[in-house]
Amino acid sequence: MKTRTFVVVLILVLAVLVIIDGCATSKKAISHEDVVEMFSGTWANLDNPTMGTYANLTQDATEMDWFHNQKFVLTLNKEFRLYHSVDDVMTFMSGKYTVINSWEDRKGNIYCQAMCKAYTGSKFYALWKIDESNTVLEQNFYYGGSGKYPTNIITHDVIEDDLSKTDGRLYYNIYYRQ
Repeated sequence: MKTRTFVVVLILVLAVLVIIDGCATSKKAISHEDVVEMFSGTWANLDNPTMGTYANLTQDATEMDWFHNQKFVLTLNKEFRLYHSVDDVMTFMSGKYTVINSWEDRKGNIYCQAMCKAYTGSKFYALWKIDESNTVLEQNFYYGGSGKYPTNIITHDVIEDDLSKTDGRLYYNIYYRQ
């Protein structure tokens, strides 16, 4: 009888622990309007390679340089602007973004999945993350592919030559609030 009672109590305790763990890792939804406000601002990373200023691009620019800009601006009217160099006044690329999904994790990090459409017609499928201090923005985005959105931050680029095997080329950037 004692063994049976012990096993039942043990199972109940394990079930409660599983439920508590599931709640601890769950996402807390955040309104899209709040996320736009939180992410808006100028973000920069001087460690990203630059190809020179927009008006004076260097000859040895690689494809990777095109996707690792030094300055990234998000506005309250849901516009994005990319600048090769923090000193540029002309954008490399700009367009509008639409918030698809937004949430806060248990650590206080804020996430935003966004579809970015450049004024040139190019589309990017992004995941942005702001840390709990609201000073560091990490970004993954697919360029090309099926239109699938990243679901977690991968801290490196994933380049697959055969895009039919993937959701596109996944790029990583980190920026700091200015």
